[in-house]
Amino acid sequence: MNLSEIELLERVEEDLKRKGLPIVKKDVKIGRLRPDMVAYKVNENEELSAEVVVEIKSDSSLVMMAQQQLMKYVKELNTSYALLVTNEKNYWFDGKTFLPIDEPEFDSQYLINDEDMEQVIRGVIDKFNGHMRYEQIATVLAYNLLIRSYLSDNNQMDLWWNIKNEDDLIGWINEANKFYSIDINPLKQGLNEELVQFSITNLSALPPKSAVIQNVFLKVWEISRTTGQYLSPDHLRKLFANIIKHLSFDKDKVVDLAAGLGSIALEVMKVNKVNYMVAFEIQKETSNLFKILSIISGYGQINTVLADSLQENELLQDNTYALSLVDPPLRYKYKLSEDQISRFQVASNRKNVDINDLFIERAIQVTEPGGYILAIVPENVLFSVPSQVTRDLIKDKTIIEAIISLPPHTLKPYAAVKLSLLVLRKKKATDETANELFIAMAESIDEFDEIVSGFSVWKKGGDARG
Repeated sequence: MNLSEIELLERVEEDLKRKGLPIVKKDVKIGRLRPDMVAYKVNENEELSAEVVVEIKSDSSLVMMAQQQLMKYVKELNTSYALLVTNEKNYWFDGKTFLPIDEPEFDSQYLINDEDMEQVIRGVIDKFNGHMRYEQIATVLAYNLLIRSYLSDNNQMDLWWNIKNEDDLIGWINEANKFYSIDINPLKQGLNEELVQFSITNLSALPPKSAVIQNVFLKVWEISRTTGQYLSPDHLRKLFANIIKHLSFDKDKVVDLAAGLGSIALEVMKVNKVNYMVAFEIQKETSNLFKILSIISGYGQINTVLADSLQENELLQDNTYALSLVDPPLRYKYKLSEDQISRFQVASNRKNVDINDLFIERAIQVTEPGGYILAIVPENVLFSVPSQVTRDLIKDKTIIEAIISLPPHTLKPYAAVKLSLLVLRKKKATDETANELFIAMAESIDEFDEIVSGFSVWKKGGDARG
């Protein structure tokens, strides 16, 4: 399918930024000339330097005319390269000779190695340590990274270096809040100019948006040990995402019913290339931080919703989603309203219900027939008497594809509790049955990769017993 010139422009802009050219401007005026796009690098003097001039032609019959235009642009801008983009092919030209060349490689303006990025972020945290609490440091760091994403999205990365003090930071945070529709009121944290300049200088090495930043940020955040109810450990979120790799589902129809800081949601997005996700979080501050993490990770296709997913919501209609993620807070008793009791079978004759039972039923409600539910549940859901109604509901409405028993230390350092990961497929017909299911028992988190491999074999019809 051919793309329009606007769609081609968007694709090329993203590609050039990923190649290490952080500033890309559209419809640049050069006297009477107006190229479709110019990509810049920041030189040693922190000044913009035009590197690539771009012309877009969705009609391949106009290629010759476009080449002539590009020659004029290159001469005026003195760019190193020219790029002609069509639906069929990208044509690269040397800026001096205008001879056709292979696609060039650019020296990235930013770090690309995970360990290097982690070192930068830790360095900023260490510098701030002693000046404020760890939670404040994490928030300030998130705000700084949000500003970088905002400047990148508005092709103003060169203005990053104009930030000199905390007032400048707050001004840009407010601009970013309006742009991304984030409801936060940044307060002064007492940052002196030395701390501000240290963060500006060091964070400039990070790309404005990258899934790697999200991983590093969450990894560093875990040091605080204060976010356990909102943040799943790295090995658990990888297990979630890698199991999903072996499921077939519509990647435009995914929901996370209790996202927290989005650690599982973001990992699922990255590993499975999900196109669109709706993610619910009931705590305002946590929801805002998750939204910031989504933005700085480059996942603008996550719709972060500040709401209780156990309440009625227009985004939670029955039979809507192809994949539902469930990882609610543990040991949490949820008090149902009178209206809610009538909508949950698991709440029959009781107002205080284990939140895991409620979320499983909610997931079953909103998942479409044939769609999948992945749920982390404590052992009581599988074996306790009060949860018998939940087990009956699961058997009645879904096919249990997998039960993966996790070791007690899965949630360390946050909690030591016995959990299982359930993989459920909602029945298309009430009489639908399955001959077998995948069962695995992990004694250590080191066995997670082996279990994922076994599940993959089982899904393909092989004999892979955990």
